Amino acid sequence: SELAYLSIKEKILSMELRPGSFLNEIKLCEMTSLGRMPVHQAIHRLQIEGLIEVLPRKGIVIRSDSLHDVLSLLEARLAMEPNVAALAAERISDEQIKQVKVLLKNSSLLLNQRQRESFSVIDREFHSYWLKLQATKYLPILKGPCMSGQELFGT
Repeated sequence: SELAYLSIKEKILSMELRPGSFLNEIKLCEMTSLGRMPVHQAIHRLQIEGLIEVLPRKGIVIRSDSLHDVLSLLEARLAMEPNVAALAAERISDEQIKQVKVLLKNSSLLLNQRQRESFSVIDREFHSYWLKLQATKYLPILKGPCMSGQELFGT
């Protein structure tokens, strides 16, 4: 199911599957060359992340981004990130501080060079690293929806 999830998610984020387009499970099976069970599990996961919506008797729709969605995502991140940073700061080692500094330096360089795509990769890596440092079991589960939204909306 991980392969199906990653494959479908990539098609959504690359805009191969356009926002607002309708699909069904069979079409996704054909697109991924995978069976119904892994695709069904991937659909469930993508729905939880907010990338798709399952409409009874209509099919699966790729969610359209909207200002409301972007603002909701930012509000969720603003509520979560200070706490993640505080927890991580209590547990961080000197070696991990060096890694954070490298990530910040790289992101700053890319931002100054206006390399948006490369910056987005480093930014996601930075936020993922902080989540890993805080060592709380459940916060990384929230990473999926927040990072998917970041990729989709460019926040």
